[in-house]
Amino acid sequence: MAKRTNIIIASVIGALVIGAGLGILIWWLVTDKAMTDDGGIDDIDGSGDGADIGDNEYDVTELSGDGLGDIPYTAAYTNIRGAGNMFWWFYPTTSPRRSTTPLIVWLDGVTGVPPSLLANFGMFGPYDINMNVRNESWVEQYSLLFIDSPLGTGYSTLEDGNISTNLDQMTNHLIYTLKSFYSLHKEYLYAPLYIFGQGHGAQQAVSLAAKLKDIDHLAHLPTGVVIGNGIISPALALTKLGFYLEELGYIDGNGRSAVENISNIINKAVNEERFGEAFDRLLSLGKFVNENAGAVAVNLGHIVEKLTQESLQGNVFTKLFFIKFPVIFTYVPCFNLWFS
Repeated sequence: MAKRTNIIIASVIGALVIGAGLGILIWWLVTDKAMTDDGGIDDIDGSGDGADIGDNEYDVTELSGDGLGDIPYTAAYTNIRGAGNMFWWFYPTTSPRRSTTPLIVWLDGVTGVPPSLLANFGMFGPYDINMNVRNESWVEQYSLLFIDSPLGTGYSTLEDGNISTNLDQMTNHLIYTLKSFYSLHKEYLYAPLYIFGQGHGAQQAVSLAAKLKDIDHLAHLPTGVVIGNGIISPALALTKLGFYLEELGYIDGNGRSAVENISNIINKAVNEERFGEAFDRLLSLGKFVNENAGAVAVNLGHIVEKLTQESLQGNVFTKLFFIKFPVIFTYVPCFNLWFS
């Protein structure tokens, strides 16, 4: 136990050191390179309707310095007047056809670790968390734009107040950020744009794509939206948990009814703004599924496959159990779960 505690403490300290180091690096790189002229990005097609998303509402401060190795990038703050500074980090693809290679915008929202750190260094950016060049980075096939949105998350800063919960406001801030990006990189104006939203970032991704489609001279930008583990309407989605668990073989019909009952109670509490009660019930949901719905040792945060006799064959103990006690698995499916 002590060993595990030491490992956890060391991991937390390491993450803090890495985060602090990156923060120092970013502030060391910043220069007074404010660009108040967006070079006509408000009126990309000459239609004169740039005011739709606010002329002169922002400028951009590009960061520069010795950099992080040989892979080119742009790091910058979009300074949104009266709101704060949106941090973004862009890596052009290493593919020779940059202007036609898809551009990925990555958003995480308020959930998880901001994309400038986790998605960038921890997942698929050109460097890993140890600042080594990553093999098979996405930058080999796509241009990558990581945005710490909303303001107040990651390296993005708020001028005052709390992190916004207004989706329209967050979307407008992202519009300004994209405009500032294209003002520095006009060569990507017609590159296919794919907006990725993970967790809470899914709300922003969908809203951003819809907003872009409503602005004539930006409507050509979004090509697709990708949602990963999206938090769009979590209370409503929760009402389908019983169906989901039954389809994957973790519970039976009676278990499904039990899970749907508590899920509907949580959804009703949210709709009636009884958030404290809803949150308390949500915290107890995992225990409820295992103790009252017939599941065995189910981790709701890590359900990765459907339970079948074939999917359990990889466990040597399961193989022996199938050989010796095949009838048990026919009539008592919970044993099947126990040996998964």
